[in-house]
Amino acid sequence: MKKFIKTCCLLMVALLSITLVACGEQVLWQADFTKGNQNVFGVYGTPEENKEKGYVRLSPVANENYSSSTYFGKNTEKNFPWEKGGMTVSLTVQVNSEELSAGKYSVWSLALNETDGKYITELPVFFMGDETGVHFLYKFTGVENDYDALKNDEKTVKIADGKYTVNYSFTVNDKDEVIVKVTLNNEANTEVFKSENNNITVIDHEGYEANAIIKQSNIAGLRYLWLARTNAPVNVFGLKVVK
Repeated sequence: MKKFIKTCCLLMVALLSITLVACGEQVLWQADFTKGNQNVFGVYGTPEENKEKGYVRLSPVANENYSSSTYFGKNTEKNFPWEKGGMTVSLTVQVNSEELSAGKYSVWSLALNETDGKYITELPVFFMGDETGVHFLYKFTGVENDYDALKNDEKTVKIADGKYTVNYSFTVNDKDEVIVKVTLNNEANTEVFKSENNNITVIDHEGYEANAIIKQSNIAGLRYLWLARTNAPVNVFGLKVVK
């Protein structure tokens, strides 16, 4: 009898484990920087690899204020296919207030493609330094911006040194409109920033008016994630796309 009960308990634990995995995230693509850059980041500049610590270091291109971008793996079509119902892009970086000091900034921009494979919009997040530390903000605005003004935005949060994960979470409402929520989590997975659930709107594409709401039927997928503006190096520890 005891053996039977033990067997049943083990079976229940196994079934529970399978259920939890099934309910968890489905990884669609993930970088493994313990194996080096592996062509994840490129186009502009040459990432420095640190396989032992599991990161790549992106620095500004000489005499410029931008750095590398990614098409999420070997993606010659510059489009990572959209998942029906939405998806999440997660980027893990290290914040170092000594490198991201007063006057320094790093701006990441995630771009989307229309169904014809051409750019339609992008969503920037801002890491900005000053004498008091490092500040973070997501705002639907230009990557080339008045960073001093953005640091004083009511939504901006001050963050300590450490690793942080930016999550772009896309969902779709009952009108087929794509909604984005951007969060920032620290190394303990505590949420330190959360944006509103906002519609995504058009920036530039033939046949659309600027600021038109983008529907799921308008999107082919992710175009790029680009360190579009930076005057400081950034260590990237993780990048993945999940369902």
